[in-house]
Amino acid sequence: MKKITLKALTTVSAMALLAGASVVATNTDSQAKKVSVKKVKATTEAGKTAYVAKGKKVKITTTVTVKPNKKGNKKVTYKTSNKKVATVSSKGYIKGVKAGKAKITVVSKKNKKKKAVVKVVVKKAAVKKVKLNTGNFNLAVGSKKSLKATITPKKKVSKKVVWKTSNKKVATVTSKGVVKGVGEGTATITCKATDGSGKKASVKVTVGAGIASVSVDNGNVIHLSLTSAKALNLSDIQVDARSSQVSKRYINLPVSQIHTADKKNYDIIMEDYVDADQFLRVTVKSLKINKTVEIYVEKSNSSCDASNDSVEYITENKDDDSMYSDSLYISNSRSYGKLTYSISGLPSGLKAYYNKNKTSVKITGFFNNIERGTTATLTGVDEKGATFTKKLVFYVGSDSELVSYSLPARSELTYKKWDSKDPEQDSSGFNSNRCTASTFGGVAGGSGSYDYTITVNGKNVNDDDFNNETFAKAGSYTINIAVTDSNNDKLKTSYSAVVNLVEGVTISGSVKDLAGTTALGANVYAESRRDSYGRDYDYSADVKSNGTYSLRVVPETYTLFAYCDTTNAAPDTYPYVSVTTNANYNFTIPAYMVTFNTNISGAKGYSLYRSIKLLSENGASVYLRSHYGYYDGNFNLYAYLTPGTYDIISNKKNIAGTVTAYGKIDSHTTSDGCKTYSTGDDLGEYNIHGGSFTVNANNRTATLTADKVTE
Repeated sequence: MKKITLKALTTVSAMALLAGASVVATNTDSQAKKVSVKKVKATTEAGKTAYVAKGKKVKITTTVTVKPNKKGNKKVTYKTSNKKVATVSSKGYIKGVKAGKAKITVVSKKNKKKKAVVKVVVKKAAVKKVKLNTGNFNLAVGSKKSLKATITPKKKVSKKVVWKTSNKKVATVTSKGVVKGVGEGTATITCKATDGSGKKASVKVTVGAGIASVSVDNGNVIHLSLTSAKALNLSDIQVDARSSQVSKRYINLPVSQIHTADKKNYDIIMEDYVDADQFLRVTVKSLKINKTVEIYVEKSNSSCDASNDSVEYITENKDDDSMYSDSLYISNSRSYGKLTYSISGLPSGLKAYYNKNKTSVKITGFFNNIERGTTATLTGVDEKGATFTKKLVFYVGSDSELVSYSLPARSELTYKKWDSKDPEQDSSGFNSNRCTASTFGGVAGGSGSYDYTITVNGKNVNDDDFNNETFAKAGSYTINIAVTDSNNDKLKTSYSAVVNLVEGVTISGSVKDLAGTTALGANVYAESRRDSYGRDYDYSADVKSNGTYSLRVVPETYTLFAYCDTTNAAPDTYPYVSVTTNANYNFTIPAYMVTFNTNISGAKGYSLYRSIKLLSENGASVYLRSHYGYYDGNFNLYAYLTPGTYDIISNKKNIAGTVTAYGKIDSHTTSDGCKTYSTGDDLGEYNIHGGSFTVNANNRTATLTADKVTE
C-alpha cells in the first residue's frame, strides 16, 4: 500500500514539475524582443524601373533587413497603383496589361511604415529578337571591346537590356556592354532583354596574351611587351618594315635573338640597326590575339650616343701659321631628319660660314688671343623642332705661354694584381692604362713636347707606379699633373683631378653555342653609354677554356654582348642592364661551333699559315680560325657558323689557304703549377682545297682536303 502511494505521489510530482516548466516557457515567449524592420529594397532585372511588355511577366526581387533575422519577419505585400496598366502577384510577379506607367509598392508585413516602390513601364509589344554586332571574338588581357545590341522590332518595345558574363575571372562586362579581358580562358557574354520576353544573345570571348606595346631603342633593340606572360621562341617573332604608310611592300628584317626576364617583356635583338623614318611591323606568330602591331620609327638610338648637351675641348697654339678650320656637326641619332645649325660665342678671330639651308657650318680663322675656356655653343634643331647642343671649349696658348684644363673625373677601378695561378687571365678589370694624364685634361701652347711630373695625394710617382701600387686601395685620390715645355723649362702649367677609385663589381657567366658547348675563342664585352664628354666604360674578357668569363667593372649601366669573330651571326646581347652588385649573365652564340679536320695522316693539331675563307649561301663571308690551345691542348681549326650551306673559297690555283700540321701535342707544368700545352712534330705545310659542306644541329664537323706543299 505504501509502495502504491509512493508511485502515485511520484507521478503527481512529475506532472507538477512539467506543468511548472510549461509555465516558465510561456513567460519567456511573452518577453521576446519586438521585431525591428530596418529597410525594404525592391529591384528588377532592369533596376528600380521595370520594363514590361504587354502580356509578359517580370519578377521583383525584394530584400528586407530585419532584427531578429528570421524568415517569417521578411514577408511583404505587393500593391499596384494602376491595375489597368500592370498587376502584381503575391509572389512579386509584375504583368503588363496595357501600355502605360504604374507603380508597385512593396510593404513589410511586420512594419507597414517600411516600404519600397518599383516604377513600371509597360510597352505595347514584346522583343522578338536580340542580335549582337559581333560573333565570337578574341581579346587580350587588359584590353577592352564594346558590344552593341540590336533589338527587333525597333518600335513599341523596350530597348532595355542587361549584360552578364559567365566567368568574371576571364572577362567582365559593364552595363553598357564593354567587355574587358581579365585572365586567360573562355567566357560567355550574354545580352538579355528585360521585358519578360526572355530573348537574348550570347558570344564567346577567348582571352589570352597579346601585344601591349612595341618600341625601338638602342639602334638594334626592339622592346616588346605582352598583356600577360607567355613563353616565346625566336621563331615566334617576325619583324617587317615599309618606307611609308601608303606603301604595300614590306621588307623582312632578320631577328638575331630574344631575351626576357619575366616572359612578359621581351628584348628583340635585330641583326642590323633599325633605321629611322620608316614603319615597323612586329608580329608574334604564336599569339592568337592582338598578334601584330605597327609603329612609326621616328628615331633610332645608337648604343653609345652622347647626351644632347655634349662637350668638346679644343687645344691650339695661336702662334701657328696655319689657319684653324673645322666643319662642325652634332652626331646624335636621336634627332629626326636634318639639323639646322647656328653657333654663338666664337673666340675672337674665328667666323662661322653656313650653307644655304644652314644644314652645315664651318668655322675658320686665326686665333687673336690666348683663350682659357672660351665656350662657343653649336645648336642644331631637327625637323620635329627638338634642340640639340654641343659646347666647344677653346684653350689656346702661345709659344711663350702654356694653358691647361682639367675634365671632371669619373670613378675608376682600383689596381688589381695578376693571379699567377690563372694562366688564362686577361687584362679585364685590371687598372692598366686607365688613370693616365690624358684622362684628366689637356695642355695647349709652347714650342716643344711636354714633360710631366705626377703627384698622387701629394706624393711624387713615376710612370711605372702610376697605374700600379699607387692605386691598390679604394678611395679618393687627388692627382696633379705638372707640365713643362721641353724647349723652355720656364714654361710651366698644371692641372688636377680628384678620382674616386672603387673595388668594382664582377660580371661573370658562361658562353655557349647553339649546341650547348663551350664557345671557345669568344669574347664578352661590357659597354656603357657615353657621357657628355664622349667618355664611356668599356671592358672585355676572353672566354676561358672551361666556358666561363669574368669582368670587373665600375658599377654602371651596360650593354653586354658575347661575340666570336668567326661567326656570321649577330652577337648575343643584354641591352642596358644596371650592374650595381656582382651579377651573372649567360650567353648563347647564335651559331654552331664547326670543327674542321683534314685528310693529313697523323695530324693532331693545326695552325693557319694563310687564311681560309668560307662563303655562306646568303653571301656572308667567314674566316677559319685556329684554337692556339695553350691552355687546353686544342689546336684544331674551327668557325662559328649559323645553319646552312657553305663553300670554301679557292683562288685560281684551287687553293683556299695553307695550314701547318702537327703530329704531337705536348703538355707542360709551370713553376706556379699551371698546365700549358704546345705543338710538336711539325708535319709541314699543306694547301687546303675548296668544296662545300652543310651545317646543322646534327652536322657540326667538316673535312678539308689537303695537299702537302712541295718546294
